[in-house]
Formats: sequence, C-alpha cells, structure tokens
Amino acid sequence: MDVKEQEPDKDKKRVTGSFQQEIYMEREDLANFLEELAKELKQGNEIKIITDEWELPFAIRDQAEVEIELEHGELEIKLELEFDEDKSKDLTVE
Repeated sequence: MDVKEQEPDKDKKRVTGSFQQEIYMEREDLANFLEELAKELKQGNEIKIITDEWELPFAIRDQAEVEIELEHGELEIKLELEFDEDKSKDLTVE
C-alpha cells in the first residue's frame, strides 16, 4: 500500500462514502507507510491511500483531531485522525 499524490487510475475503484478495511503488513512496510503518510501530511492538502484495487482520496486541513486508544490486555493500538472543520471553541468570561 502506498500513500501517493497521483492522477486517478481508471482500473482502480475510487472509494467514496463510508469505507473500512483491515490491512495486514510487515513491521518494516508499516513503518514505511507511516513515514510516507507523515511526509504527505506535511506537504499537501489532499492525500490518497492506494492499493492494487482501490484509492481513497481525502482532503486534509491544518488542524486534526487525534484519538489514540490502547485496550488493556490486547496487543492493539488504534490511531484515528479526523480532518473535520475546526471544532475548537473560544471561551470567554463576562
């Protein structure tokens, strides 16, 4: 799996709407994927996650919500990034 900016491939399904898929990869491949994802987050306003069968494009914003979840007793770390509109709120006292 690659994270790339490129023109849409007519042979690949362009994912829209709701989508979820688990992908298994070797540790080194995972590290390379995360490094490439970080590089794309720094450089652009849109990224695409691409496999041999599909591409998942999405726009990124300057601010993101990051949720990290570690479930006790399991070897699982979930990392969720949300690039929604700015949800921060200003507080004032009058």
